Order: sequence, then C-alpha cells, then structure tokens
Amino acid sequence: MNRSRFFSFVLRGIEFSLLACLTFSASAQATPARQPEIAACKDPRLCSPQAILGHTLAFQRRAAASSSAKAVAVTTSDTKSVPVAKAHHIPPLRYFVRDLGTLGGTESFAYALNNFTQIVGLSRTAGDAATHSFIYANGHMRDLAPLNSEDILTVGPTGINDFGQIAAGVIANGIYVPAILDTRTHQIITLPTLGGVTTFGFNGVAMALNRSADAVGYSYLDSLVRHAFLYHEGSLTDLDPASTGSAAEAINDAGTIAGFSFVGSSPAHAVLFQNGSVVQINPIGSESYAHDVNNRDQVVGEYLIADGSAFHPFLYSHGVFTDLGVLDNSPEAVANAVNDFQQVAGTMWIPYSSTCGGEPCTLYKQHAFTNLRGNNIDLNSAIPPHSGWELSWGFDINNQGNIVGYGTRGSDSFRAFLLTPAID
Repeated sequence: MNRSRFFSFVLRGIEFSLLACLTFSASAQATPARQPEIAACKDPRLCSPQAILGHTLAFQRRAAASSSAKAVAVTTSDTKSVPVAKAHHIPPLRYFVRDLGTLGGTESFAYALNNFTQIVGLSRTAGDAATHSFIYANGHMRDLAPLNSEDILTVGPTGINDFGQIAAGVIANGIYVPAILDTRTHQIITLPTLGGVTTFGFNGVAMALNRSADAVGYSYLDSLVRHAFLYHEGSLTDLDPASTGSAAEAINDAGTIAGFSFVGSSPAHAVLFQNGSVVQINPIGSESYAHDVNNRDQVVGEYLIADGSAFHPFLYSHGVFTDLGVLDNSPEAVANAVNDFQQVAGTMWIPYSSTCGGEPCTLYKQHAFTNLRGNNIDLNSAIPPHSGWELSWGFDINNQGNIVGYGTRGSDSFRAFLLTPAID
C-alpha cells in the first residue's frame, strides 16, 4: 500500500513539478527557514496540506462550469462512460485514534504503514531544528536519519513492506538518490539511477516496494525529464522510455506497477506498467494519477471528470474503471491507498464559511475519508466526537483496516495519527 501525489512547488521563484515527494534544498534558500512542504500552518489559504502537497482544486483552477457535488455517471461524446460505485449497507464504522507523537518537535506526518502496523513518516526534531524521517512501531518512534533527512527532503518515506524495508532516498556524494533502508539490519542500499540530476542536486526517489524488495519510483534522465523505474535484484529498468515524464507510485507482491505517464504537453494519465508496456486505465483519457495497487490488482487514484470541474477518486478493477464519487458537501476527493479488501483511504475537500478581504467567502479544508463497499465516510465522523482531532489527510490503509495520515489536535500544528477499527 502506497500513497503519493504529483505536485509542483516553487523554489526561489522557479516552479518545479515532482511526483509525490516534494524536494527542497536548504542550501538554495536565502535564509535557513524550515522546509516549506511541512511548515506550521498559520493561514489555511497559504499553508494548508492542500498548499503543502500542491493539490489545487480543479473546480477552483478551471473555468469549466460547476458540476453537482453528488456523484454522477460521466459520459463523453464517444459514448464511453465511467460508472459510479454503488453503495451497499455497512454497519457504522468507529475508530480509536492515536497521536503518534514526534521526535521532540511540534509536528509529525505519517505517510505509510504495513500489515504489522509499522508506520513511516516525517517529524520535527527538538526545538523544530530539523525534520527527520521516522519509523513508529510498538508504541515508539525512532529516528531514521540519514534516510531522507538532510538538506534535501521528500514527502516520504512513502512505502514500507511487511519485512520493515522502507522505500525512500538518501544523499550520496552530494546527490539525493533512491534508496532502501532495511530496518532489520539498519543497512541503507542506494539504488542505481537513470543518470540525471536537477539543478538542486536531486536524482530521484524510491516510492514503494513489495515483499520481494522490488522497488519502484522515478529517476531523472537529465535535469528536467524523469522516468518511472523498477529496481529488481540489483538492476534498475526504465519502465517508460518513450514518455516525456512518468513515475511509478506502487507495486504489489505479484509485480503489478501503477503510476502515471505523459507525452509532450498532454496531461498525465494513470497507467499500469506491465510486461514492457504502458497501459492507460482511464477510459475517458482525462488527466489522472494512479496512487496504489493492491494484491488483487485493483488500482486507486484520481481523475479529472469529463466537464473538467473536479477530480474524483477512482477504482480500477480488472478492466472496469469506477468513479468512487464524493460526499454531498464535498466537490472533490482523491484516493491515496487501497487494501486487499478493497477498502480505500484518501482525502476530500470540505467547504467552510470564512472572510476574505473583509467579504464573506467559501474556503476549503481537507478531511480524511474511507470508502468501503461504495460508501464514502468522513473519518472525522467515525472517531470520538470530543477527541479534539480534525483528521485532514488519509494516506495509507493496511489489511487490518488501520489508517494513517495527519491532522490537527486542538492547535494548528499537524500531528501524525493512527486509526484502529473499534470492534464491538
């Protein structure tokens, strides 16, 4: 299970686009400020998780007419259609919520977990002096530096398998390169690369790995073009040599790989990398991204609906592409992870009233959600009502139904959370 996102960020006035792992060079700053991808959020319009991870709401950034917030079938002129997931009756979901703590600082962010509830993410260190990767297991958080914990950081680690092997990156000879950390041996293995380096010293990152330690991610060919890769038994393969840009976000235990690809100025398309081929899975051909694939070869992600007004979460299962829909009060949502029982974790955007420039306006905040048997459920409605939590981002889910992400708890600082299903 693996959640990651494609986004852009601005470094000293220059915009860069990276997949899922925002990179930031501290040496490129004029002042030693904290990493912007996880800066403390004081103004939700500027530094919310939306701004941090770069997901710009489609209905805000596109001139297309507004669509209904309810899920509807999407039909294009060539008669292709996207069915909407049918909801089935389920008992009410309830979760215990745990604050994972920090490495001594004020904030933490959980991005992935395995079936033994080992969790990886990022945390501030004491005095908020730095941001380090962590692993959380058996009630304790351990610092993983130097893995993904130096001058260049990504939003990872975004993958951990059931043997405690972690997909991420590390700085080697001054360049950030893909890497795997084995927490059993404490050994960091730097992976081969496709040879390119950006102007800020970044080559690529490993984003996911399966039980066989086959890893996927992306690596730069030069200073601008990045391609999806597969690392297998010491060798690295370019999965998409004909593309202008691509990345592999997830791999299951059978070796099925999900991600995205684009050619020229065309939008990115969700794809499967299979047997040397790149297979598009979005039938209407709009902008889309595949974020995870389970061991039943079911894929989740997000796609731009036909009228261009919003992104919706999707489930692709054995040739059938299904719109998972959105809640009545949410115009947009993304699916970040799916477990082997087809339960999905993700993030939806919720409107709230505010004041902008002295005038009433509507802003949007993030709520973590799950989709189970066609039902979208705001996870904030499934935790104790007076917990003080607002769960913002749901990034991963395991086969026990545990969900990780981050939110706020009585302040504007983000904290990593673990949700555990409450069984009566």
